[in-house]
Amino acid sequence: MGIQFILGGSGSGKSEYLYRLITKQAMEHPNKNYLVIVPEQFTLSTQQKLVSLSPNGAIMNIDILSFKRLAYRVFDDMGMSDLAVLEETGKNLLLRRIAQEEDANLTVLKNNMSRMGYVEQLKSLISEFVQYNISPELIDQFASIGNFSRNFITKMKDVNILYTKFLEYMKDHYIMAEEILNVLCDVAKDSELLRDSVIVLDEYTGFTPIQYRLLEQLLTVTDRIYVSLSIDEREAFKPSEGMEDLFDLSKTTIRKLSEISGRQGIPVEDPVIMKSPSERRFAAVPELAHLEANLFRQDCQKYQSDQPHQAISIWNAMTPREEMIFVARQINTLVRREHYRYRDIAIVTGALEQYQIYAQEVMENYGIPYFLDSTTSVFYSPFTDCIRALIEIFDRDFNYESVMRFLRCGFANLEEEEIDYLDNYLIATGIRRQSGWSRSWLGRKGKSKDFDLERVESMRLQLMDLWNPMILLQKQKDATLADGIHAIYQIIVAMQSADQLMQSANEYLERGLQSKAKEYEQLYEKVMQLLEKYEELLGEEPYDLQVFSELLDAGLSAIQLAAVPPGYDAITVGDIERTRLNGAKVLFFVGINEGVIPKNTNHGGIISEYERQALLDADIMLAPSAREKAFIQRFYLYRNLTKPSERLYLSFARSGSDGKALQESYLIKTVLQLFENLQVQILPSLMEEPDFSTEMVTLSYLAQGRKDDWWYAAAKALEHHEMTEQLIAAPYCSYQAQPISKNVARQLYGDVLYGSVTRIEKYFSCAYAHFLNYGLQLRERQEAGLNVMDVGDLYHMAMERFGRAVKDSGISWSMLQEEKRDELADRAMSEALVALGYEQSGEEHDADLYQLKRMREIFRRNAWVMTAQIAKGEFVPEDFEIKFGAGADNELQFALKNGRLLRVSGKIDRLDEYRKDGKIYVKIVDYKTGNTQMELSRIYHGLQLQLSVYLNAILQMKEHAVPAGILYQKITDPVLKETDDPMNDYLKELRPNGRVLAEQDVYLAMDYDLANPSYDSNVIPVGVKKDMGLRSGASVLNEEDFGILSDYAIMRMKESGDAIYEGNVAVNPYEQKATNACAYCQYRGICGFDKKIPGYQYRNIDAKRETEEWIEMMKTDINSGKDIG
Repeated sequence: MGIQFILGGSGSGKSEYLYRLITKQAMEHPNKNYLVIVPEQFTLSTQQKLVSLSPNGAIMNIDILSFKRLAYRVFDDMGMSDLAVLEETGKNLLLRRIAQEEDANLTVLKNNMSRMGYVEQLKSLISEFVQYNISPELIDQFASIGNFSRNFITKMKDVNILYTKFLEYMKDHYIMAEEILNVLCDVAKDSELLRDSVIVLDEYTGFTPIQYRLLEQLLTVTDRIYVSLSIDEREAFKPSEGMEDLFDLSKTTIRKLSEISGRQGIPVEDPVIMKSPSERRFAAVPELAHLEANLFRQDCQKYQSDQPHQAISIWNAMTPREEMIFVARQINTLVRREHYRYRDIAIVTGALEQYQIYAQEVMENYGIPYFLDSTTSVFYSPFTDCIRALIEIFDRDFNYESVMRFLRCGFANLEEEEIDYLDNYLIATGIRRQSGWSRSWLGRKGKSKDFDLERVESMRLQLMDLWNPMILLQKQKDATLADGIHAIYQIIVAMQSADQLMQSANEYLERGLQSKAKEYEQLYEKVMQLLEKYEELLGEEPYDLQVFSELLDAGLSAIQLAAVPPGYDAITVGDIERTRLNGAKVLFFVGINEGVIPKNTNHGGIISEYERQALLDADIMLAPSAREKAFIQRFYLYRNLTKPSERLYLSFARSGSDGKALQESYLIKTVLQLFENLQVQILPSLMEEPDFSTEMVTLSYLAQGRKDDWWYAAAKALEHHEMTEQLIAAPYCSYQAQPISKNVARQLYGDVLYGSVTRIEKYFSCAYAHFLNYGLQLRERQEAGLNVMDVGDLYHMAMERFGRAVKDSGISWSMLQEEKRDELADRAMSEALVALGYEQSGEEHDADLYQLKRMREIFRRNAWVMTAQIAKGEFVPEDFEIKFGAGADNELQFALKNGRLLRVSGKIDRLDEYRKDGKIYVKIVDYKTGNTQMELSRIYHGLQLQLSVYLNAILQMKEHAVPAGILYQKITDPVLKETDDPMNDYLKELRPNGRVLAEQDVYLAMDYDLANPSYDSNVIPVGVKKDMGLRSGASVLNEEDFGILSDYAIMRMKESGDAIYEGNVAVNPYEQKATNACAYCQYRGICGFDKKIPGYQYRNIDAKRETEEWIEMMKTDINSGKDIG
């Protein structure tokens, strides 16, 4: 029996010496067990190393294990297969349960237990207590053995209540992972595997108290123990100077193991002191040898050399991403020009969470195989998100977001096209709440009419059947968490999730994404284990959906999947503390910025740093404090910087991804002080430098469009690539209107062009928008509730019904009383809501209900406005919603070129008449919920043809009809200032705009008050002066002008029809003053209109002309037959 230390600096050959010694002894003593114990992440590479050193390539009696694997190996040999280990998630669940049970006994911790992450902190503290042999009895003694605050003592009493209950439960059911070595200590003396074996401890920097306890047991049963430790040969026999000593960890380990050996009477053999690393790993690289011998030493020397440094370099990049680009370029240079293998190269950082994002992107762009040495969270994977979304559906009562989140995860056995269709249906109908899903969707009204109801009903039944276990759970009385788990499990099985995950794994494997494939292979089993643990630990707890959701989130977020190296020849990207780097020839150490090196490890916790120091002063050892970790990190830095045998690259960034300036770490200055001529090399922006390492990188350079010699060379080299032509043409991109063929236009529109005036106005607004709307028939998704178009339709129908109701009542408009008017208005609005499918279904949002209430109030006021306007004159409504076209007798039909026809249909909101001297004066009123203003400039350019065409239709329908006015009537609820006459102000604000006939008898028949001098009408856009002449701003036309407007509108309609059949689909939006066709265009994300691109431009519409000028221009164009489209 005995123990021997193998000591030496990093790179001195300790591991190789030990492995050669062990393989030799193992061959000489084939019946003896040799156990090489290393940290978990080192087991595979250590096994590879031992196999390579064995003369026959076999290590039959050598086992490579971690402490945990050693325990399980011993348990297996001794038939101890019934040990139930409680993993991290199980601890969280158990502590939640205990905290609920002990809630009345807690004081300080009571209000904190519900805080996010607090149970996780408590679990970590209890694990730490177990690992460092802190018993509940010792915690009870804290008050008497140290100078602790009252708050700390009270807090520890709470912790001890939970800790004690936790251990009591564990005693009869489980052991913790931290307790496995305690169990091994108890059985070590009886193990045949351990008896007289030889144990090697390699790659450890120190041990925990429980590991020291195990080693004390192993010393008494094994033949010999070898321990390798990194320590400068000059420091090997010197005592530690405290935590500031670089080799304090190694010295402390030597001291403690020597004390343990002394207690057990085990001899400590003379240590093996390895030669200086300068004679081993760094024999051919004096710069790295100097770094190893002087880094973090008080008596450090400066390296003198007149030659540029080849082995060590320091680089400063613009950003972390550019750091990784620099690294990738260097790696390609090393591999392609200097014949390194990818496996010879490693990248480490102290901020792996940040740099791994850039590493993945850049390494894939540069075609570099890599292994990311980190664990992967599955919290946001499609499968786990599907489970969380399932709970959310019932937690949020089947709201749209939860349902679609569930379906988009892809496990519901619905095709993507079906999900899209259902998505559109749910948005259009606003179906929400479980009640909406529980009723049949067949026969639904409103916007449902535009969908295949049998199709969506089939999907509804399929999903409700899938969710049925959760639906039944809701109805179950006294349900437990076990019932909830069973419901989730049934749905997971019904979705055939295991098969779907395996299929995805195979697809990733075929694409060469081995890490992703491995993740999907493990995921189902991990989730099932989680659900089993929930049922076992909390199954009898009462079921509460909110608690169940929180538990699932906590458990799923804790699942971490370890990555597997994709192949033998790949670079390693890892963390400075956990990643194995033995065998690396070249090391890139990135992200050496302040805040990363040294890492800020003071993240708080249940026990503060001050309290940890107080415990340490009382000889109570816990995990290292933040201050201790800072010094320990120096030791890890020493080990990392001395791992590469040939080259070391150090780099840091000038600014972060957020643009904020970053400072270099103290490590940069420390290294610079060790070398005479070493300087930081400032990298320019790498995005601007030519780089043609791979096809992807070359394409990125082409995309910059620099047009230099390098650019043309790259374009020539990749002329075969499908994207090259696009990238070359991109700088010369311009828009040129290309019509569709006449044959295509005929196929789209037929020989007869059917449409409304609105359609023609859309064409004049932008020909391309017309093509998308009426040619390709692209539509925005319908949305539930009342959008702008719905509100307009509703008001239009309500106005029609209100007008007809007044007319049918026989009551004169001037005699209509307020009570009767409001009654008729309310009835009209209710009938319109029912007719358009907006009757209340119980599924409306509160916002929808409020909007409907507001609309009723607004309509009442607008019904009053309509009544007041009519009551002021002799014009009375003759008809409402007058249809023309679309098969009616009064159809407007126009002959186009090549024998084609234009048939126009429409609906005139209201027709008022005034009869005098055998003439029928007609006033056309069109309701608008927006702020539409009639402008002759817009009529001239085809943007406002509606009222002119309506006038034409009425004049054809009615003999002896004379145009008296064409008006837009706003339906809205204006905000007014407080005045003495609010009624008059309200009428003025809602006064119609348009044009009326410039004959006194006619405009007096619209407003009696115009008989008063100096009066501005509040019901038509006319005012009179003192001498009774019309004011200059009066919106009037004579009868001939109305005829010109009508004829001009028809001419423009025919021109548009001919242009549409010619195939005009130009992106030619108009612009007038502060508005343009693109402002509210639903297709603005499709057309690509951009004024910065040559060829794209607005059609500017001139509005600065007098009425007479516009009328004359229209008359001239009519007479000349000029094509002004």
